[in-house]
Amino acid sequence: MNCRTEKAVEPNAAVIQDLQRLAQIWARFEHVDKPAGPFLAGRFSHVDAMFAPVMWRVRNYGLKVSPAFDRWAQAMYDLPAMQEWLAAARAETWQMPAYER
Repeated sequence: MNCRTEKAVEPNAAVIQDLQRLAQIWARFEHVDKPAGPFLAGRFSHVDAMFAPVMWRVRNYGLKVSPAFDRWAQAMYDLPAMQEWLAAARAETWQMPAYER
């Protein structure tokens, strides 16, 4: 996964369908009884880690899911561990040209 490349993309029909499905998933998390906090289970947990690559792709491709997803994605992006991940990715010298475009 390349989290250092940022570029706006125009989503095709399949991507739009995936984004709509993500919006449905995040809407369900908004309506469940969970502990307070910005993450999917209140506090950061394995479910947030599982969706981290999705956050990077949505964010770095300039895609839109929903306000609920945006709040979660910002909380994820603000985590020190995510910033460390991004800094390490930006410092990486090894690259695969196909994934840098």
